[in-house]
Amino acid sequence: MRKLAAGESQAFHVDVIYDDGTRSDVTPSSAAPEDRAILRVEPPTAATVSGNVITVAAGATGSFVVRALYREGSDTFSDEAVVTVGLSHLVELVPSPVKMTVVPGVFRSINYTARYDDGYETDVSTLVSVVTDRPEDMVVAVQCVKVNLTAIPGDFLCTGTYTDSHNDTRQAVTTVTMVGPKTAWERYRVTGGGYGLSGDFSPNGQKLAAGSGSGAINLYSVGVTPSQYQLTHVIPAHEGSISYLKFINNDKIISVGGDGSIAVWDLIVSSTTPVTRFYHDAPITAAQLSGAKLAFGDSLGNVGVYDYPSDATEWLSPIHSGPVTAIAVDVDTILSGGDDHRVKVIKRSDGTVLKTIVAHTEAIQSVGWMGASKFFILGGDNSLSFWRKSDLEIIDRYDYPAETSHAEYIGDQLYVGTNEPVATWVYNSDGLLLRWLEHPPSEGKVKKYLIDPSGKYILTGRASSKVVVETFFGAVEKVSKFSSFQFWEVGRGIFRGSLAHSFPLGTAFTSADGGKIFTQDPKRTMSWSFDVASGTTEGRVLLETGYFIAPAFAGLDFTADTRILATRVDVSIYMFDTFTNLLWKTLHTPGAGPFAISPDGSRMATSDFRTRLWDLGNLSLIREDTRVASSLDFRGNDRFLGGISGSSFVAIFNQDGLFFNGFDTAYPPAHLFVNALGTRAAVVTVQIVGDLFDVSYNYFLEVFDISNLSIEIPRVTPPIYLLTTKEDIFGGGEGQVGFRLAVSEDTALALVGAEGDRPVRLVNLNDGSTIREFLPPGGGGDLNLGAAAVGFTDNDDSVMIAWAEGFAELHRRVRPNDLDLLVSRVESGKAPHPGPLPQGEGKGMVERFLARMKTGGTLYVDAGAVYSTQSIAQYANGAQLNVTSTASLVSDNTAVATVSGRYVTIAANAPDGAVAALTASYDELGDELSATVTLKVGEPPRLPGDLNGDGKTDRLDLFIFSMWWMQPDSGTGANHLADMIDDDQINANDLLELIKWYHGALPGE
Repeated sequence: MRKLAAGESQAFHVDVIYDDGTRSDVTPSSAAPEDRAILRVEPPTAATVSGNVITVAAGATGSFVVRALYREGSDTFSDEAVVTVGLSHLVELVPSPVKMTVVPGVFRSINYTARYDDGYETDVSTLVSVVTDRPEDMVVAVQCVKVNLTAIPGDFLCTGTYTDSHNDTRQAVTTVTMVGPKTAWERYRVTGGGYGLSGDFSPNGQKLAAGSGSGAINLYSVGVTPSQYQLTHVIPAHEGSISYLKFINNDKIISVGGDGSIAVWDLIVSSTTPVTRFYHDAPITAAQLSGAKLAFGDSLGNVGVYDYPSDATEWLSPIHSGPVTAIAVDVDTILSGGDDHRVKVIKRSDGTVLKTIVAHTEAIQSVGWMGASKFFILGGDNSLSFWRKSDLEIIDRYDYPAETSHAEYIGDQLYVGTNEPVATWVYNSDGLLLRWLEHPPSEGKVKKYLIDPSGKYILTGRASSKVVVETFFGAVEKVSKFSSFQFWEVGRGIFRGSLAHSFPLGTAFTSADGGKIFTQDPKRTMSWSFDVASGTTEGRVLLETGYFIAPAFAGLDFTADTRILATRVDVSIYMFDTFTNLLWKTLHTPGAGPFAISPDGSRMATSDFRTRLWDLGNLSLIREDTRVASSLDFRGNDRFLGGISGSSFVAIFNQDGLFFNGFDTAYPPAHLFVNALGTRAAVVTVQIVGDLFDVSYNYFLEVFDISNLSIEIPRVTPPIYLLTTKEDIFGGGEGQVGFRLAVSEDTALALVGAEGDRPVRLVNLNDGSTIREFLPPGGGGDLNLGAAAVGFTDNDDSVMIAWAEGFAELHRRVRPNDLDLLVSRVESGKAPHPGPLPQGEGKGMVERFLARMKTGGTLYVDAGAVYSTQSIAQYANGAQLNVTSTASLVSDNTAVATVSGRYVTIAANAPDGAVAALTASYDELGDELSATVTLKVGEPPRLPGDLNGDGKTDRLDLFIFSMWWMQPDSGTGANHLADMIDDDQINANDLLELIKWYHGALPGE
């Protein structure tokens, strides 16, 4: 039962359930009413119906019935929901996640669900305000949070507050835990692909730059036909999705990222390093270039203008109450649309708001200029409005029978995208509809339009979309998955090709040196080659099943030299020679299921309703076993492992296909991986708990030592808990998910990825701890489809992660090269006295409570005082990480200084001159670093005129002296030290004394 007030609207979702348990979505749609259910209201006067949305009539009272009717053949099916007219009250705000572990420097999103007293739930994430208890260490941008790189590890409390339309307010707390990082990684290689979010053709029409959810710029040479477009470069431009890019000229590009940066690239100078990079303090969500001025909006609601020649902002103002969703700019005016469903008309020169347009009831999706005299607004309320620029009055308004997604004015035509089905409405400059073009399949939504230089093709950039609707069993969230750019004939809308992967990636593989990556979606298998010297990337289609036909690829395996690629379509396994680009062999099996090819390509193991071993020399069956395997992998050329379905056991088969050994797992195996050396088997197992109505799936990682197959196989670690998913009898919940596994050749590390909005975890197999979590550049959230594949490469110094969004990336470990030890006093009272530091290391002001010491620096301390420490690892790429929680801290004289965690206490009875050496040590996977600070009790020797405590008198001290000129001596700090002759005044006499000591230094300096 749902409770709605008069005038409120509600979307409904309808599924038809067949006798075999399968479901089909038959939700009503105004755009495509055929083969869909219909909704009726009883009594009819209680509410109006539009597609799948009902709106309660103004005078309605009591209760009414919403009835769904669906006809298939001669059979009619129905179901109903009861709606009571009245106010429903907000009872709870539910955060997701309640707890999460993060690495510093990356934005992570927190989603929120509002729960009402009638049982209704809805996503209100963008309407929640979030604050943190540690604002100095965490950046909050709407519902996205990022822990600063130098933050001390620990817990952060993020409190979300939501107030609904009836002024009911609820709060929810998410605990964000930052663990001490044990390794630092940098992304250095990316394939093409990902969500098609932005793009532009060069002015001469010879290049296409496509910005994607991967954070990379995909640069293509333009072909005569779509099939002739050739990828030339993939530039890892941003750590977040690229929301906008534009050619400044034929060889220069400006790009804007969700990481909050704006970069300018000169393709002649370098395709890897930007000419300039400007950092903003929040994710940039929309932008547009006009001349040298880039108008942009961010997730906090700010709008600003950035001048790229000077690499500076001209102004930045808080304009919207929520994220900015759309930007358009011309010579003198900016249009900004927001999640607050408002459009602001802004004076470009200074940010003055000329008018606020409140003509749409949902978030603004697109704004744009249609020549010099008018502009358009597309709203999430599925309507398009036209406005005059001269008086800012409305001209016309169009309502759509389907959900809208995006609009752009290109040339003299307006392109408007709608969903279910995905289609484009093409208008001329007067608003006359010229064409309606459908873009199958009806998955994802249009986020970008381009017209190719020939004018023959429309390019649709698409991304996955989230659909939240009401079913008769409650709210259902669905992610409609699609990516990349597709080509369609302008006139007839005929599909003519696509870039990279449109369908979600299912798997991927990397060569041993990381020089080549193979990726696969259900319709296409591709290879990606990287030329380090030239900085170029080649993307090549190896195999295709067809964009519109049913057969699909399922699974990908390789020989050790990556020469032979094996993939399955239905019951046939195709083996492709990647060296000659020719089909090598085809193996037809009795049924579909998992398969694995031996490292030398001589054998293949398959499982359908039996487990079989095949000789690929003559494509003959060697032996079959009645057991069914859920997953297969080879150990060397003559042994293979199979996780036995329905049992907690992994079987080991010999070269004749005979089951001769095995090992017990704690729970039934779901996924199996054997490292290349054949020394470790990693198994994801699943514990199923529950009954017919509600089931939980608990997943674990189990690792076994298979280096000696003649003995009983020993377990390496206890089961490591990974995650839990749920499913109910009505199909609610996530159900079982697929996993991706890899184990390093030194057997110390494992990579574990899973489907859905989850990070890829780098796990230390010695203790089961998580060393690092990886997320796609788009961050966490509903549009993170999860990992498609993981792997180690380059002698375990690099990891490959393929994201189902449509791309793969390589990360390499950056080794630390130095360690800094920071010491600060935590008690009230006077600060620690920074004494003379090694040459070039002077950092301390007397007023500063922080002294940076390393390799012999001395810090003068007070007896009885308590000091805190931070250990900061320095990396070869310039990065810094706070490793305090994982570094060890030791005092060599506990009679003077004792250590407790990261705190140091100076003995109350420590005499002046007593010394203790404080040493921090840090070990990162074998790289050992240390830093030592000498603690000395008492006042430091001070050179007259040394006002900043750096051991010498120089221009810095003269500058500090000027701050206290002609002021009385306060008796403390630098002010007191500036009174050189101690007459309680700071004047010319003190200046003369200071000059005497100018350029002086303490002994040893």
